[in-house]
Amino acid sequence: MAKVIEEVQGSFAGAERRGKLVGLTGLLIQLGLFVVVLVAAVWSGVESDAVLASARHLAGGLLIWLILAVVFAQRQRSRVEDLDTEQLRRAQQKGLATSIFDVGDEAMLLHRRRLNWTIRFLVPVFTVLTAVYLIGGTFAWWRWPLGAGLADDHAWRRTKDPFVLMLLMAGVGVVSFAYARYVVGMSRHAPWRLLRAGGSYLLGCSLTAVVVAAAMAMARVETTRLWAEPVAAYAIRVGMLLLGVEILLNFILDFYRPRRTGEDIRPAFDSRVLALLGEPGGVVRSIAETINYQFGFEVSSTWFYKLVQRSVFPLVVLTAVVLMLLTSVVVVDVDERAYIERFGRQVASAGGEPLGPGLHFKWFW
Repeated sequence: MAKVIEEVQGSFAGAERRGKLVGLTGLLIQLGLFVVVLVAAVWSGVESDAVLASARHLAGGLLIWLILAVVFAQRQRSRVEDLDTEQLRRAQQKGLATSIFDVGDEAMLLHRRRLNWTIRFLVPVFTVLTAVYLIGGTFAWWRWPLGAGLADDHAWRRTKDPFVLMLLMAGVGVVSFAYARYVVGMSRHAPWRLLRAGGSYLLGCSLTAVVVAAAMAMARVETTRLWAEPVAAYAIRVGMLLLGVEILLNFILDFYRPRRTGEDIRPAFDSRVLALLGEPGGVVRSIAETINYQFGFEVSSTWFYKLVQRSVFPLVVLTAVVLMLLTSVVVVDVDERAYIERFGRQVASAGGEPLGPGLHFKWFW
């Protein structure tokens, strides 16, 4: 029995070691991609707003990967400490070793206390720093030319070589997506569940890289050249702002969430929205996990939730159909006349006269 316990604890320590390596690798990849995109933004000649926005979004994941690596490293030390303590306890029971300390005393387990301190204090600090960076940095470091048009050359900075940047950002998106999918796959197993936060954020970085690459492709076309990069920059900035708000709300709601004994923590910087990108086929399951975690019990096991789960798709489809049909109905009051236009051009009605009072039908939207 003692040998089985020792093997189990050793396997746990191995899992924590692998989690630490994955976290450190994610940190290096995130840092490398950030440096590459930042240099590319400056190299583009005028510091393209869209590429610079992608670089700053990449920088937001550095704190997440760093704290994940720290937590797994501390978990690994704690597992090894538990293993050593168990061996010493068995040796004392057999009379093969003596100690002036009580090996069962929680206060003597240094690495376990450090792990608890890390989870209790360091993880919330990194969460707040990440939220502050995403929210505060969005306004503090960027110009928001709200009054200027998208074609205003003085308000927006565009690249002079969109083709090279398009290829670069496409490569960044591929690298981000490949490693993020690997990490998200690992996070489905209980020992590495914390890694989901880093994998989800890196998936978001992959999405922003694809958006910038698409903007660069559109920048090569004359009709879309002026507004493609400004739209991409705005989209990334708004996305960072919303992500920061979500992390802050998760952090606040965690204070009021019931705790279950022995449950794995889900840090507030683990975005529930970005997690859906990691499992597009498991949207319902991801929502169920979030609800269960927030309320502290298995909400998804209740009959009401199962009823809603079975009925939500038909209800959404029915609602969409009803809304579409309602847009096909036109009601003209007694003292009104109406003309129907399609793409800005008037549609000729029967007899060429405007529609009189009453109920009329048209194509939806």
